Amino acid sequence: PVLAKPSGQTPIAAFLAGQTRKQLDALAEGIRLLPDAKAVVIEGHTDAVGSPQYNEQLSVRRANAVKRYLVAEHRLEAGRLRAVGKGELEPQAGHDSRSAENRRVQFRGE
Repeated sequence: PVLAKPSGQTPIAAFLAGQTRKQLDALAEGIRLLPDAKAVVIEGHTDAVGSPQYNEQLSVRRANAVKRYLVAEHRLEAGRLRAVGKGELEPQAGHDSRSAENRRVQFRGE
């Protein structure tokens, strides 16, 4: 999900606002239904605006913020969640690499 950055908030705080929290809450329930041995990878992604180094760091912060939220708010086991940053390296198909649609977090089982 892509959210507008409200004034006075960091990009990460804005990312975890409103509708995103509702989606993460639903996702947490889905993770609970997985077998205990199944790990979940949280991938942070960015657009290509800014330097590659900044975008790599931002994607890691984004993934870690989601992991912290799932652990703190839903008591999911931290060891079951692995946060990784992909930076701007994997834009969504059909979108320009600078497009806001690339600012996202994706999940996959491991």
